[in-house]
Amino acid sequence: MIDGSTIEINRQRIRFLDMDAPADHLGQRTVVCDWSVRDRDGRKLARCSLADHDAGLRLVEQGWAVPDRDCKCETYRAVAARAKNRGVGLWAGQFDVPWVWRTLH
Repeated sequence: MIDGSTIEINRQRIRFLDMDAPADHLGQRTVVCDWSVRDRDGRKLARCSLADHDAGLRLVEQGWAVPDRDCKCETYRAVAARAKNRGVGLWAGQFDVPWVWRTLH
């Protein structure tokens, strides 16, 4: 795990598609990614699965990630709204969304 939304597999950096997150940790578990495009920094954008579940969606569901500000990802947005309503993960307190935090630091 490089940061909260970027992993490295076989020396290739891959960014999770449609979500953004502060630093997190997936550990040494097997992650499978399906990618087809690159972001403006040249990183691969991918849907990644961990134990046959969308890893990015799971992070959003648990409140440890938020939908990317530019995504057209209604499923992610709906799951994030439920996490916010439950007050889980980042939503348990106040926080700056990742793109604001990066601007401030």
